[in-house]
Amino acid sequence: MPAPLSSDDLAALLGSLPTNRRSVAYVDHRATSQRPGYEIGTGGPEAALLTHYTNGILDDQLVRDADIQSAVFSINSWSTGAAILLGDFSSFPVALHAAVEAGEVSHRSFRGVDVFTVLKYHDLYLALPDPGTLVAAMGEEDVSQRLLEETVGLRLDGPNPLDSSLAAMLRAVGPVHFLSVRYVSEGGSPEMAFFGGAGTLNADDTVDLAIYSEWVDEEEAQQVEATLADYPLYGYNSGERYPYTNVNLDGTSIVARAESVLDEDVGGILLGN
Repeated sequence: MPAPLSSDDLAALLGSLPTNRRSVAYVDHRATSQRPGYEIGTGGPEAALLTHYTNGILDDQLVRDADIQSAVFSINSWSTGAAILLGDFSSFPVALHAAVEAGEVSHRSFRGVDVFTVLKYHDLYLALPDPGTLVAAMGEEDVSQRLLEETVGLRLDGPNPLDSSLAAMLRAVGPVHFLSVRYVSEGGSPEMAFFGGAGTLNADDTVDLAIYSEWVDEEEAQQVEATLADYPLYGYNSGERYPYTNVNLDGTSIVARAESVLDEDVGGILLGN
Protein backbone atom coordinates (compact mmCIF):
# COMPACT_ATOMS: atom_id res chain seq x y z
CA MET A 1 0.00 0.00 0.00
CA PRO A 2 1.54 3.38 -0.97
CA ALA A 3 2.43 5.67 1.93
CA PRO A 4 -0.01 8.58 2.34
CA LEU A 5 0.88 12.09 1.19
CA SER A 6 2.47 14.12 3.98
CA SER A 7 0.22 16.54 5.85
CA ASP A 8 2.27 19.52 4.61
CA ASP A 9 2.00 18.43 0.97
CA LEU A 10 -1.72 17.81 1.35
CA ALA A 11 -2.17 21.24 2.96
CA ALA A 12 -0.43 22.87 -0.01
CA LEU A 13 -2.64 20.98 -2.45
CA LEU A 14 -5.87 21.84 -0.61
CA GLY A 15 -4.71 25.46 -0.33
CA SER A 16 -4.80 25.73 -4.14
CA LEU A 17 -8.55 25.07 -4.26
CA PRO A 18 -11.15 27.87 -4.46
CA THR A 19 -12.04 29.20 -1.02
CA ASN A 20 -15.80 29.52 -1.61
CA ARG A 21 -17.01 25.93 -1.16
CA ARG A 22 -19.40 23.74 0.80
CA SER A 23 -17.18 20.68 1.05
CA VAL A 24 -13.69 19.42 0.24
CA ALA A 25 -12.41 15.97 -0.64
CA TYR A 26 -9.00 14.39 -1.18
CA VAL A 27 -8.17 11.00 -2.70
CA ASP A 28 -4.79 9.29 -2.88
CA HIS A 29 -5.57 7.69 -6.24
CA ARG A 30 -2.50 5.43 -6.13
CA ALA A 31 -3.99 3.65 -3.14
CA THR A 32 -7.74 3.82 -3.78
CA SER A 33 -7.43 2.73 -7.43
CA GLN A 34 -6.19 -0.64 -6.17
CA ARG A 35 -9.55 -1.17 -4.46
CA PRO A 36 -12.32 -1.77 -7.04
CA GLY A 37 -15.23 0.64 -6.87
CA TYR A 38 -13.72 2.88 -4.21
CA GLU A 39 -15.53 6.23 -4.18
CA ILE A 40 -14.85 8.99 -1.64
CA GLY A 41 -16.39 12.38 -2.27
CA THR A 42 -15.99 12.32 -6.05
CA GLY A 43 -19.07 10.52 -7.34
CA GLY A 44 -16.94 7.84 -8.98
CA PRO A 45 -13.41 6.85 -9.96
CA GLU A 46 -11.46 9.84 -11.24
CA ALA A 47 -10.39 8.16 -14.49
CA ALA A 48 -13.93 7.23 -15.49
CA LEU A 49 -15.17 10.74 -14.72
CA LEU A 50 -12.58 12.35 -16.98
CA THR A 51 -13.54 10.13 -19.89
CA HIS A 52 -17.28 10.58 -19.30
CA TYR A 53 -17.31 14.35 -18.92
CA THR A 54 -15.04 14.95 -21.92
CA ASN A 55 -17.30 12.87 -24.18
CA GLY A 56 -14.47 10.38 -24.65
CA ILE A 57 -11.96 12.99 -25.89
CA LEU A 58 -9.75 11.91 -23.00
CA ASP A 59 -10.32 8.20 -23.57
CA ASP A 60 -9.73 5.36 -21.14
CA GLN A 61 -6.24 4.59 -22.37
CA LEU A 62 -5.14 8.21 -22.30
CA VAL A 63 -6.36 8.59 -18.74
CA ARG A 64 -4.76 5.32 -17.61
CA ASP A 65 -1.46 6.45 -19.11
CA ALA A 66 -1.69 9.65 -17.07
CA ASP A 67 -1.12 7.51 -13.94
CA ILE A 68 -3.10 9.82 -11.64
CA GLN A 69 -1.40 10.04 -8.26
CA SER A 70 -3.81 12.11 -6.20
CA ALA A 71 -6.73 14.51 -6.51
CA VAL A 72 -8.44 17.20 -4.43
CA PHE A 73 -11.95 18.53 -4.94
CA SER A 74 -13.70 21.74 -3.94
CA ILE A 75 -17.45 21.14 -4.11
CA ASN A 76 -20.10 23.88 -4.27
CA SER A 77 -23.06 21.65 -5.18
CA TRP A 78 -23.70 18.30 -6.85
CA SER A 79 -23.00 19.87 -10.27
CA THR A 80 -20.50 22.64 -9.50
CA GLY A 81 -16.94 22.56 -8.22
CA ALA A 82 -13.24 22.45 -9.01
CA ALA A 83 -10.50 19.83 -8.85
CA ILE A 84 -6.74 19.46 -9.05
CA LEU A 85 -5.31 16.14 -10.24
CA LEU A 86 -1.62 15.23 -10.09
CA GLY A 87 -0.13 12.80 -12.59
CA ASP A 88 1.50 12.80 -16.03
CA PHE A 89 -0.79 14.76 -18.34
CA SER A 90 1.81 15.56 -21.02
CA SER A 91 -0.23 13.79 -23.71
CA PHE A 92 -3.54 15.53 -22.93
CA PRO A 93 -2.90 18.76 -24.91
CA VAL A 94 -2.56 16.82 -28.18
CA ALA A 95 -6.00 15.23 -27.76
CA LEU A 96 -7.59 18.46 -26.57
CA HIS A 97 -6.15 20.59 -29.39
CA ALA A 98 -7.36 17.98 -31.89
CA ALA A 99 -10.84 18.31 -30.36
CA VAL A 100 -10.59 22.09 -30.77
CA GLU A 101 -9.82 21.63 -34.49
CA ALA A 102 -12.83 19.29 -34.74
CA GLY A 103 -15.09 21.89 -33.13
CA GLU A 104 -15.81 19.73 -30.08
CA VAL A 105 -13.91 21.90 -27.60
CA SER A 106 -13.31 25.64 -27.32
CA HIS A 107 -9.93 27.09 -26.43
CA ARG A 108 -8.50 30.25 -24.93
CA SER A 109 -5.61 31.30 -22.70
CA PHE A 110 -5.51 32.47 -19.10
CA ARG A 111 -2.21 33.83 -17.76
CA GLY A 112 -0.36 31.95 -20.47
CA VAL A 113 -2.08 28.64 -19.65
CA ASP A 114 -4.26 26.85 -22.24
CA VAL A 115 -7.88 26.56 -21.13
CA PHE A 116 -10.19 24.05 -22.85
CA THR A 117 -13.98 24.03 -22.48
CA VAL A 118 -15.99 20.87 -23.10
CA LEU A 119 -19.75 21.31 -23.44
CA LYS A 120 -21.87 18.56 -21.88
CA TYR A 121 -24.59 18.72 -19.23
CA HIS A 122 -22.58 21.50 -17.62
CA ASP A 123 -19.54 23.28 -18.95
CA LEU A 124 -16.29 21.51 -18.08
CA TYR A 125 -13.16 23.67 -18.02
CA LEU A 126 -9.71 22.06 -18.16
CA ALA A 127 -6.28 23.65 -17.81
CA LEU A 128 -2.74 22.32 -17.50
CA PRO A 129 -0.51 24.82 -15.69
CA ASP A 130 2.28 22.21 -15.98
CA PRO A 131 2.50 18.65 -17.39
CA GLY A 132 2.02 17.15 -13.94
CA THR A 133 -1.11 19.09 -13.01
CA LEU A 134 -4.63 19.04 -14.41
CA VAL A 135 -7.07 21.67 -13.13
CA ALA A 136 -10.77 21.13 -13.80
CA ALA A 137 -13.94 23.06 -12.99
CA MET A 138 -17.55 22.27 -13.81
CA GLY A 139 -20.84 24.13 -13.55
CA GLU A 140 -22.60 27.06 -15.14
CA GLU A 141 -20.32 28.97 -17.49
CA ASP A 142 -19.54 32.04 -15.37
CA VAL A 143 -19.18 30.00 -12.17
CA SER A 144 -16.94 27.25 -13.54
CA GLN A 145 -14.75 29.73 -15.41
CA ARG A 146 -14.23 31.73 -12.21
CA LEU A 147 -13.44 28.58 -10.21
CA LEU A 148 -10.91 27.41 -12.78
CA GLU A 149 -9.16 30.78 -13.00
CA GLU A 150 -8.91 31.06 -9.22
CA THR A 151 -7.43 27.55 -9.01
CA VAL A 152 -4.94 28.10 -11.85
CA GLY A 153 -3.88 31.37 -10.23
CA LEU A 154 -3.20 29.64 -6.93
CA ARG A 155 -1.19 26.89 -8.65
CA LEU A 156 0.91 29.56 -10.35
CA ASP A 157 1.31 31.95 -7.40
CA GLY A 158 1.30 29.58 -4.45
CA PRO A 159 -1.47 28.22 -2.20
CA ASN A 160 -3.57 30.10 0.33
CA PRO A 161 -3.19 29.23 4.00
CA LEU A 162 -5.86 26.74 5.01
CA ASP A 163 -8.79 27.91 7.10
CA SER A 164 -8.27 27.20 10.79
CA SER A 165 -10.70 24.26 10.98
CA LEU A 166 -9.24 22.36 8.02
CA ALA A 167 -5.68 23.03 9.18
CA ALA A 168 -6.56 21.77 12.66
CA MET A 169 -8.12 18.62 11.21
CA LEU A 170 -5.00 17.80 9.17
CA ARG A 171 -2.83 18.21 12.25
CA ALA A 172 -5.16 16.03 14.30
CA VAL A 173 -5.67 13.12 11.89
CA GLY A 174 -2.15 12.97 10.40
CA PRO A 175 -1.32 11.52 6.93
CA VAL A 176 -4.31 9.78 5.30
CA HIS A 177 -5.28 8.16 1.99
CA PHE A 178 -8.53 10.09 1.68
CA LEU A 179 -10.42 12.91 3.31
CA SER A 180 -13.94 14.32 3.12
CA VAL A 181 -14.93 17.59 4.81
CA ARG A 182 -18.24 19.37 5.14
CA TYR A 183 -18.51 23.00 6.20
CA VAL A 184 -21.64 23.26 8.35
CA SER A 185 -23.59 26.30 7.18
CA GLU A 186 -26.85 27.95 8.15
CA GLY A 187 -29.63 25.39 8.22
CA GLY A 188 -27.28 22.64 9.41
CA SER A 189 -26.58 21.55 12.97
CA PRO A 190 -26.90 24.53 15.36
CA GLU A 191 -24.22 23.05 17.62
CA MET A 192 -21.71 21.65 15.11
CA ALA A 193 -19.41 24.05 13.26
CA PHE A 194 -17.29 21.66 11.18
CA PHE A 195 -17.28 17.95 10.28
CA GLY A 196 -14.82 15.77 8.43
CA GLY A 197 -13.74 12.18 8.02
CA ALA A 198 -10.43 10.74 6.88
CA GLY A 199 -8.98 7.30 6.48
CA THR A 200 -5.92 5.16 5.97
CA LEU A 201 -6.31 2.00 3.89
CA ASN A 202 -5.15 -1.30 5.33
CA ALA A 203 -3.93 -4.25 3.28
CA ASP A 204 -7.00 -6.38 4.07
CA ASP A 205 -9.75 -4.27 2.41
CA THR A 206 -10.45 -2.35 5.59
CA VAL A 207 -9.85 1.24 6.61
CA ASP A 208 -8.86 2.97 9.83
CA LEU A 209 -11.16 5.98 10.07
CA ALA A 210 -10.79 9.27 11.92
CA ILE A 211 -13.92 11.39 12.44
CA TYR A 212 -13.17 15.03 13.24
CA SER A 213 -15.73 17.55 14.47
CA GLU A 214 -15.75 21.06 15.91
CA TRP A 215 -18.53 22.35 18.15
CA VAL A 216 -19.75 25.81 19.07
CA ASP A 217 -18.29 25.72 22.58
CA GLU A 218 -16.35 23.47 24.94
CA GLU A 219 -19.42 22.48 26.95
CA GLU A 220 -21.15 21.16 23.83
CA ALA A 221 -18.00 19.27 22.79
CA GLN A 222 -17.74 17.68 26.25
CA GLN A 223 -21.36 16.53 26.09
CA VAL A 224 -20.87 14.96 22.67
CA GLU A 225 -17.60 13.27 23.68
CA ALA A 226 -19.31 11.68 26.68
CA THR A 227 -21.92 9.98 24.45
CA LEU A 228 -19.69 8.59 21.69
CA ALA A 229 -19.09 5.24 23.40
CA ASP A 230 -22.83 4.57 23.12
CA TYR A 231 -23.02 5.42 19.41
CA PRO A 232 -20.58 3.34 17.32
CA LEU A 233 -20.30 3.94 13.59
CA TYR A 234 -22.83 1.93 11.61
CA GLY A 235 -22.04 0.28 8.28
CA TYR A 236 -25.11 0.69 6.08
CA ASN A 237 -24.00 -1.97 3.59
CA SER A 238 -22.65 -4.67 5.89
CA GLY A 239 -24.72 -4.02 9.01
CA GLU A 240 -21.52 -3.99 11.09
CA ARG A 241 -21.04 -1.63 14.01
CA TYR A 242 -17.62 -0.10 14.64
CA PRO A 243 -16.92 1.14 18.17
CA TYR A 244 -14.50 4.01 18.61
CA THR A 245 -11.12 2.74 19.74
CA ASN A 246 -9.83 6.18 20.66
CA VAL A 247 -11.54 9.52 21.33
CA ASN A 248 -9.58 12.72 21.92
CA LEU A 249 -11.24 15.93 23.11
CA ASP A 250 -9.28 19.16 22.62
CA GLY A 251 -11.22 22.29 23.48
CA THR A 252 -14.12 22.45 21.03
CA SER A 253 -12.81 19.70 18.72
CA ILE A 254 -13.13 15.92 18.88
CA VAL A 255 -11.19 13.24 17.01
CA ALA A 256 -12.83 9.82 17.21
CA ARG A 257 -11.08 6.83 15.63
CA ALA A 258 -12.45 3.48 14.50
CA GLU A 259 -10.30 0.62 13.21
CA SER A 260 -10.82 -1.98 10.47
CA VAL A 261 -13.94 -0.48 8.90
CA LEU A 262 -14.93 -2.49 5.82
CA ASP A 263 -14.36 -0.72 2.50
CA GLU A 264 -18.01 -1.17 1.58
CA ASP A 265 -19.12 0.83 4.60
CA VAL A 266 -16.83 3.85 4.31
CA GLY A 267 -18.85 5.84 1.76
CA GLY A 268 -22.06 5.50 3.73
CA ILE A 269 -20.41 6.51 7.00
CA LEU A 270 -18.78 9.64 5.61
CA LEU A 271 -21.31 10.73 2.99
CA GLY A 272 -24.60 9.23 4.16
CA ASN A 273 -26.44 6.26 2.74
